[in-house]
Amino acid sequence: MAIQVLGRKPHRPEDVSARSTLDRAPAQIGTAFTSTLDRSEATRLGDYGLRMVVLAMRDRTLDRLQHGLLAMALGAAIHTADDRDLMIGLALPHAAANQLGVGPAQVFETTAARFEKGWLPDLLRTFGARTDVTLAAFRWRQITTKDGLDVISL
Repeated sequence: MAIQVLGRKPHRPEDVSARSTLDRAPAQIGTAFTSTLDRSEATRLGDYGLRMVVLAMRDRTLDRLQHGLLAMALGAAIHTADDRDLMIGLALPHAAANQLGVGPAQVFETTAARFEKGWLPDLLRTFGARTDVTLAAFRWRQITTKDGLDVISL
């Protein structure tokens, strides 16, 4: 079953919590901060991040793209069951960076630099540098709705 990222509600009530968590995040994010957050917050951040990335694609805004990727990365830092699932989501900001004419490696490096050394910034840097990332390769498809651009999972 296909899942539409924005659907009819690009903003949701739980976005307030995700934005608040991002606002509280220190300049250098590590386990001292992420250990204070729970799995439900990881899910909220991941969902919020995906929506912000798609809105960045729609609005062509780099700041929103960076914000969305940071939310996704912070959610992953709190809880990631499988790196492959994370990379499926990361295909969206990678494609968005390309669409905005910004190198994905640069966008992903900016986010990776916010995290203490470890698996997550390494994964972000490696994934951002990839040249084989397309929406289709990661089972996404860009669509146009009456509200504007959206993305669905295949």
